[in-house]
Amino acid sequence: MAMALALAPSFFKLHCSSSPTNPTSTIRPAVILPGLGNNTGDYQKLELTLQEYGVPTVVAKVSRFDWLRNAAGLVDPNYWSGSLRPRPVLDWYLKRIDEAVQEAKEQAQGQTLSLIGHSAGGWLARVYMEEFGQLDVSLLLTLGTPHLPPPKGVPGVIDQTRGLLYYVEKHCKKAVYTPELRYGLGNNTGDYQKLELTLQEYGVPTVVAKVSRFDWLRNAAGLVDPNYWSGSLRPRPVLDWYLKRIDEAVQEAKEQAQGQTLSLIGHSAGGWLARVYMEEFGQLDVSLLLTLGHLQKACQGDDQTRGLLYYVEKHCKKLYTPELRYVCIAGRYIQGARFVGDSNVEAKSMRLSLLNDLGISTSTSPGFRARFVGQGYKQVCGQADVWGDGVVPEVSAHLDGAFNISLDGVYHSPVGSEDELRPWYGSPAVVEQWIHHLLD
Repeated sequence: MAMALALAPSFFKLHCSSSPTNPTSTIRPAVILPGLGNNTGDYQKLELTLQEYGVPTVVAKVSRFDWLRNAAGLVDPNYWSGSLRPRPVLDWYLKRIDEAVQEAKEQAQGQTLSLIGHSAGGWLARVYMEEFGQLDVSLLLTLGTPHLPPPKGVPGVIDQTRGLLYYVEKHCKKAVYTPELRYGLGNNTGDYQKLELTLQEYGVPTVVAKVSRFDWLRNAAGLVDPNYWSGSLRPRPVLDWYLKRIDEAVQEAKEQAQGQTLSLIGHSAGGWLARVYMEEFGQLDVSLLLTLGHLQKACQGDDQTRGLLYYVEKHCKKLYTPELRYVCIAGRYIQGARFVGDSNVEAKSMRLSLLNDLGISTSTSPGFRARFVGQGYKQVCGQADVWGDGVVPEVSAHLDGAFNISLDGVYHSPVGSEDELRPWYGSPAVVEQWIHHLLD
């Protein structure tokens, strides 16, 4: 029996995922962010409505008089030149968001949060995530938010935000369109504690690579690499920190292995990072690579890995040897759908989409959600109407030459999963279906 090493944390997730039949117990708390001129009380009815659906809700504490604080911008020369920045003028609002987020986190019980921004509250939420981080947020839902700045050079058009929306458009896109946030970063070691215990119950000694959510911010170093912008980024040196964590976990596992070989279990990007590790550090101690919802193939659309998967595909294929087995497991959790222009269908599904995004049970097929998930799938494999785990399409999680498995009803991530109603790859009932590969 080989010892298992879980390379769990995920670096690369695509767009959105959720269950069409989410239980109330998995509903994320929501934070409502008031629009310009509004106060907390204006959203009392919305708060009560969401709570009737079982959504724990916090409204950021803002009064109408608070908005007078924005007059401080009048003494900023950037106001008059139309190049005003959100900080420090709007620091007071960002602080109110953070206070509401902290209050909601106390109710979240480890779940992520949904931010609901009304009007200016939507783009201010984007500023908040850019400045304060987005690790606790998995959904930004905006209501009537002006995301785009007014066009320049058009007679009679005045930018009433005095440059604020131009700033948001330029600096805050990455706060909205990252793969982890549906519009953490990656997973951390603690997300896999239950999987670790499950494997140990089967008698498999297990080590999880030590990775925190903040560690993933190290990947920002890739932004200064010209290869990032040309889409030809290489794993090293940008991901050397992760490869080091793998090696530390491997060395720890070898001490317990007593001469046996190891099994590497890579979840999501942990799978292709394991391939890079074996290519760079050697694979003599590894006899099995088992991947869970791992994106094996380079993206067919916009490559959000900026060339990393092309590198893996080109340079890491030689890892297939008789001494090393590959088992690739894909989930069939939700089927995507094409985003066709049927306005009647989309209008009917919009309300259901809102409820689903907040984690509320609805039944709609294909609905807006399937179309939105499908757009994520399409960016990866070129097709929207395929099955996948809500993040990675089934076809993209399989690898030529490997032993490929597809499991029905399996969700991508441990975050937001529920063992009975929304199991992920590491839920006990799912582990039971692949554990024999570790015990052989």
